[in-house]
Amino acid sequence: MLRRAAGSAPADGKVAWTAHDLFEGVTLPPTAAEALDLADVAVILGPLNGRLVTRTLVTEEEYAAQLPPPAVATLLALFRAARAGEFAATDPTLG
Repeated sequence: MLRRAAGSAPADGKVAWTAHDLFEGVTLPPTAAEALDLADVAVILGPLNGRLVTRTLVTEEEYAAQLPPPAVATLLALFRAARAGEFAATDPTLG
């Protein structure tokens, strides 16, 4: 039986998530081969953790109220940049 988990965050955009292992020599594009948004991540994490993970949208104001004040501007800027497509570029090199 799956347990339910939910993540609340403002609207986001696709991000080419990747681990940043170090390479010697040539500088590789630090992107993944596929870009995912938080809804995509929830679909992947659920089966891995034995939970039904859901993506819950909240307003930026609601999200900010959950954060320590020093983090608000930085984290909201990341969500805005993701919505604008600034992290969506992909490259198969690190695949």
